[in-house]
Amino acid sequence: MELSGSQILACRDLGMQAVEVPEWQGTVYVRAFTVHEVFALGTLSGAEAAVEAVLRATCNRDGEPLFTESDREALRGKNYRAVERVFKAMAEFNQIATGDGADAKESLEKN
Repeated sequence: MELSGSQILACRDLGMQAVEVPEWQGTVYVRAFTVHEVFALGTLSGAEAAVEAVLRATCNRDGEPLFTESDREALRGKNYRAVERVFKAMAEFNQIATGDGADAKESLEKN
């Protein structure tokens, strides 16, 4: 079936995936990133990319964000293994590299 531009733009294509986080004793969800968010992540590296990904991608089962901009500093103080686990799940779900944020942009450009 041939799609029109308006059909593509109306498509709900931003799914999500459950992630078990033993360090936090529960489950969170990571959502699909938009193209804009992948490129924004590409400007960061290391732990800052992981914190940004958790801040932006983590949601509840209804897709509502768990964090806001005001939570950034508090996330920096959380268990790195937990943050890294969620970051890697987000990267795998979005099919982007996990080395650091710069890899995200490179990965998108390759795909």
